[in-house]
Amino acid sequence: MARNIIYAPTIELNNTILKVVGNSVNLMPGRGSSNLNAQSVGNGAVEMVYSENVEEKVAQFKCAVFTTAENIDKILEAKDNHANNVVTINSADKNIVILDVALVNDPELSFGNDGQANLEFKGRPIQ
Repeated sequence: MARNIIYAPTIELNNTILKVVGNSVNLMPGRGSSNLNAQSVGNGAVEMVYSENVEEKVAQFKCAVFTTAENIDKILEAKDNHANNVVTINSADKNIVILDVALVNDPELSFGNDGQANLEFKGRPIQ
C-alpha cells in the first residue's frame, strides 16, 4: 500500500485560511528532547534512567507568506493576540491543531517582486 507525503496542506490561523508560500511549512510537534543515562546498581550492573526536558515541550510552526495586504493584517492580528491564536494544519490524511499559539518573531516584511515574511509560531505540543 502506497503512503502519501503530506504536501500543500491548508493552514488556518484563527479559523481563517492563511495563504502560505509553497513548500515553506515546517512543524516540530513539541514533544521535547529526552535523555537516557545508565546508573550503577553495583557489581558492574546498570539500570537505565530516562528523563524528558519539559522546557522544550513547545510546538513550533514555521511558514512563509507573501507580503500581501491580507497577510500583513493577519500577521499584525496574530502578534496582537499574544498566545491566544490557534493554528490548524489540514490535509487529506492528517489534521493537526496547535493551541495557545503565539507569533514569537517580529517578521521582517519584504516588499518587492517576490516579497515574503517568515513567520515563527510556538504553542502547546500537538496531541
